[in-house]
This record gives sequence, structure tokens and C-alpha cells, in this order.
Amino acid sequence: MTNANRKRQLAVETAAKEGLRASVPLYIAAAEAFAQEDRPAQGLELLGELLRAKEKRRGLLGRVEKNPLGPERARVATKYAELAHSTSPTEDSLEMLADLATEFADVAVIRRANADGLRNAGYAADAIDEYRYSWRLEPDDGDIPVRLSELYAALGRSEEAAEHLRKGIAAHAAAGQFEQVADRAMRFIDLNPDELDDVFNSMELLPGDVLKKHVPSLDHLGVLVRRDPSREADWRTRMEHRLVDLYARVLETDNRNGAARRGINVLGPNYLADVEAKLRAAPPRPATPPPAVPAPAAPAPPVAQAPAPSAAVQVPAEPDEASAPELVEKSPGELVAEEPVEPVAAAAASANEPSEPSVAPAAAAPAAAKPANTPSRAIYAFALRKAQEQYDAGSFEEAAQACDRILKRGDIPEVLVLLAHCYMKMDRKSEAVSACLRFADAQAAEDPTRALDALTGLIKELPDPALILRRSQLLSSIRQVERV
Repeated sequence: MTNANRKRQLAVETAAKEGLRASVPLYIAAAEAFAQEDRPAQGLELLGELLRAKEKRRGLLGRVEKNPLGPERARVATKYAELAHSTSPTEDSLEMLADLATEFADVAVIRRANADGLRNAGYAADAIDEYRYSWRLEPDDGDIPVRLSELYAALGRSEEAAEHLRKGIAAHAAAGQFEQVADRAMRFIDLNPDELDDVFNSMELLPGDVLKKHVPSLDHLGVLVRRDPSREADWRTRMEHRLVDLYARVLETDNRNGAARRGINVLGPNYLADVEAKLRAAPPRPATPPPAVPAPAAPAPPVAQAPAPSAAVQVPAEPDEASAPELVEKSPGELVAEEPVEPVAAAAASANEPSEPSVAPAAAAPAAAKPANTPSRAIYAFALRKAQEQYDAGSFEEAAQACDRILKRGDIPEVLVLLAHCYMKMDRKSEAVSACLRFADAQAAEDPTRALDALTGLIKELPDPALILRRSQLLSSIRQVERV
């Protein structure tokens, strides 16, 4: 008997002895266990039975049927709504969500689950009404107007779709969710390929450190600008200048970004000369401590093809668990070794690490210039191996958290692939898509062709429009570089 089945049996026995209300925590634990075992539909059905349960009570007008959960009903309803996101809608679940949305009219998670269920079931008009109500409950949530945009686009109402996409992007930008802005900005092209102003307006909201992850999107915009012979020369020149400004923002953050330089050069060598002159003339930035950058002992193995969810992600060689230092989380996202590394081991590790370009320290810089939080290769490999073991054991939440801790130090392609599969297993599609996009950006910085091949494999498992668009951008970028 599986863990989820044991918990369900315990919940049923407790309900028989002590009543349904006393067994609510056990029913919820059983439903969560079903979800962890990749059987969310059974957990949803279990909670549905609990919500539909009735008991007869004697009242002034005789015996009446009443749900026995009392105040616990709201807790069960909320958990039902949360689990509904991870299952395909059925007539029973849609009916239950509709009833709960009426009963708990102002509970955002329930109204949102009802909207998502209607959308996934193809009831576009009803979903629009429900999303609009959810938006009133959560006016700062950028995902809701984006979902409305998708529905309006499906109904052929392009102007309303574009307007809601603008509002969603503005909400994401206000919340500092710039990766979401970058992803959604390119959707304007699907709504109106002849109108690029909205795309540029959205991309211009991004800071340089985010833009540098989306240089392929800028390259794609460059292709669209150059391939439109119907436009006047003034329009193309204006768009080229806006595009050059975006590339220049990348170079202001990362002066050695070769992809941004190539993109400017494709637009015109004169543009590149102007940008380089401005960068040389720009006043030096105030000296700030450099961010901690991972310095692995050997290059991470390239990802030639995205592994299947059940396949183990290849991990670089590392010492045995007995000799590997134990990881301690001193602060959120900070992994350090519990025991100091012996001098001989440290010297051997440094001998194996590739040399980095030397940078002259600022006069006021402290003597200890080495970032204190940069993990050694052994620690990084040990942490990734533990995350893979958690994934193989079915502890997808714990594995995802372990991956997130590693990724605090930078986007590592192999870790992002494992994180994406964790989210797929937990049916957290939007987060899985985000991890896949981050993987594509990180791998493209090393080898665009391998990034294209790996992303093609991921799309077979997760055929999301954002990933398909990102693959198209990679393909356009690779072809453009080959022509140049």
C-alpha cells in the first residue's frame, strides 16, 4: 500500500470514529500525498467527496441535510482549488469549482482556480468573466490580464488582447518581474506582426542585467526590422536606433558580451563604432564589490539533448559522500562548507581550476578579494548530486529547492534542466516553462546550436507557446550568425 493510500485509510478510519470535521487534516494530508505521487486527480476526488458529504440533523422543521465540516470547509475548499491547478478539468471538478466560487465569492485562490478550469476546458467566454472577477480581487497580479489577453486573441479580438497584454506587462514590471516582461513582450508579434512599438516599449522596461539574457530576442527583432521592405526608411532607422540602445544597455552591464556586439554589427558597423565610443567616454561606475561568480574547477558538461524526466541528469565527478564537505545554509540561497578545506586540498583544487583573466583591484578594495560565498567544485557537485537523488526518490519539491539554492550563484544549464523536470513532475507548468527559458538562455551563451537541440527535446515534453517561440528565436539567431 502506498503512502497516499495509507493516509487515506487513516483519514477514513478517523472520520468513522471521531467525525468528518476531526479528520480534515488527515484528508488534506492524504490529498497532498496523492499529488506528490503524481496522482493529483485522486487527491482532488478525495477532497471532492469530503466537500459533498452530508449528514442528517434534526432541526425545527424536521431532519435536514447539512455538510458537517463547519469552519473547516473553507480550508478544504482552498486545498481543492490548489490541487485543481495540477489536473485536467472534468465535469465533476468544474461543477465543484463553480459551486465553491459561489460559496466563497471573495477567496482569490478559488476564483482563480475556477477561471483556470474554465479556460483549460475551452469555455472561453465564461473564463473571461471569471478572470475579470479574479482581477478585481488581485489587481496587481500580471498573470491575470495576460491570460485574458490569450483568451481574447483566441476569440479573434486582437485589440482587446493587445490592451490586456500591455496591462499585464506593466503589472509585471511594477512588481519587478522582469523575466516575465521579457517573455510576454514577444507575444505582441503574434497579435500584430506589423506593429513592433509595443514589443520595443516592453523591452525598454528591462534593466541591462536582464536584457543580456534575452539578446536572441533582440536579434529576432532585428531580423523583423530588416525584412520589412514595405516600411519607409525613416521607420527602419528609428527602430534600428531603438534596437541599438537596447544592445548598448546590455554592453553597459557586460562590456564583453560578444552576442550584443554582433547584433549591433549586423545592424551596421557605424552603430557599433558609435556605441563603443560612448562606452569609452562614459564616466566610470562607482567601485562596488563584484558579485559572487561561480568558479568551477572544470567546464560544465554540455547539454546535447534534454533528458527525459525519469532520466538522471549527468553530474560532474565529485568526491565520495564521506569525503565531501557537508553543506550548511547560512542564509537564504547561501551554501557554505561546514568544515574548512585543508590547505593541501585547496591547492590541488586551485591547480585544477581554469585561470580567469586577472583584474586589478581598486585602491580602496579590501585585501580579501576572493568572494567568500563562491562554492568549490566539490561542493557544487555534491549539492547537485543530492538534488538528483531527491528527484529520483520522488521528492520533487525538495529537489527543486536544492536546485534553486545552487542557481543563486548563476544559471547553470544542467541544474536548470533538473529544475524544469522537477516542476513538470509537480505540474507547475509556468515555473517549468520559466526554467526551460532560463536554460535556453544559459546554454545559448555557451553554444546556441546545443541550446537549440536541447530546447527541441524539452518542447516534446512541454509544448508551451513560449518555448516554441524561444526555439524560433534561437533558430533565427543561428541562421543570422551563419549568414554574417
